[in-house]
Amino acid sequence: MTPARRDGLVLAVILVIAAAVRLVGLAGRGEWDDDQGTEMLTLLHWVRDGQIPLVGPQASFASGHHGVAYYWILAPSAYLSDVDPAVVVTTVALIGIAGVAATWWLGRTVGGPLAGHVAALLMAVSPSAIGASTFLWNANIVGPVAALAAASAWQAWRTRDPGWWVLAAAATVLLVHAHLLAVLAVPPLVVLFVADVLRRPRRPVLGVMAAAALIIAAGLVPVGVSELHTDFAETRGISDHVFAANLGIDQSVGQRIAAVPVIGWRILAGPVAGDFASAPLSAWPTVVATVAALIIAAVATQGIARRFGGWAVLTTMWAILALALVAPTLAVSYPGLPKDQYYSWLHPIVFAAIGIAVGRMWSARPVLVRCAAAAAVVVCAVSAVMVMPSFAPSAKGWPHAVQAASPLPRVRTTASP
Repeated sequence: MTPARRDGLVLAVILVIAAAVRLVGLAGRGEWDDDQGTEMLTLLHWVRDGQIPLVGPQASFASGHHGVAYYWILAPSAYLSDVDPAVVVTTVALIGIAGVAATWWLGRTVGGPLAGHVAALLMAVSPSAIGASTFLWNANIVGPVAALAAASAWQAWRTRDPGWWVLAAAATVLLVHAHLLAVLAVPPLVVLFVADVLRRPRRPVLGVMAAAALIIAAGLVPVGVSELHTDFAETRGISDHVFAANLGIDQSVGQRIAAVPVIGWRILAGPVAGDFASAPLSAWPTVVATVAALIIAAVATQGIARRFGGWAVLTTMWAILALALVAPTLAVSYPGLPKDQYYSWLHPIVFAAIGIAVGRMWSARPVLVRCAAAAAVVVCAVSAVMVMPSFAPSAKGWPHAVQAASPLPRVRTTASP
């Protein structure tokens, strides 16, 4: 068997695992709430009544909305299924599976085949990634499109082909549309783009920049039309929230500094251990393994792997500090309330760094180092499996909602005597 076929077979097995943990019992696993009802109604009004949405779901601060690309992605399945939630959520699950493949591409690009396999496996069994694939929510596509954006960007770096930046730009537009705080992923990608541009001839890059600018402009068209019709309500709402409510004097500098270690712990544990709000100390093996992997990737490798490792470390530090500034409430844990959507764009990057570290240790001669590489994979995989979301139907799932609604009395008009 050739190396290419072997790697393809390993990827196929990982994708089968990713599909199994996402698609088994999918229709009843995700919770059904007012958010999901609102999103399905938006799709219903679009595919049946022709009311095209210009903005996405409402943000948590109520005066703004996320991007509309989420609805555009779900619209085909809604149209073909007559707005069946079970079919629409299958689209989200398939996006999650595609995110595993994109994470494999990222890991392989920066660290070789073994790094790609490890990164993809961790993405496949990640409790956060699995949970995000099993119910309807705009933030659930953040991780997969972030993996595509990072993989495309580093493919451009590795191959010296600037054309890959066009795909990275398209994925970044989807990323920012998916969740407002996903905009924090843009600065690291911009830094990488600038560094890539500085080492290239100018002419090929100018065409790529023009194409990327057109893609970004096209992504802004819906919200631009909405802003013109609403007197820039979105801009004013987001500005008021950021500068008046969030960055106001009610949030002291001391509170934000105190939030840094808690947010850092949450970000480092989240990719593998998921939401550990009920038992934060149980995630310490994952945190140790993640930190060690980031350090190894940044200082103990060479070439593109080392550059990626340094970029991953700086990107992780950026995420911690930026979230402490703009979302200090992330330091407060509420069991059952998901908040990993704030930093799920970082998950594929962390998985790729772990893959690089494992690949580096596995290539070492000492047996103990190779055993440490295997142990790191086992620790991460076991930590993920221990908190993996249940395959059992949720009491708040769509089938239960249908069953609860079916016996409701119907109002009928009768002729008066």
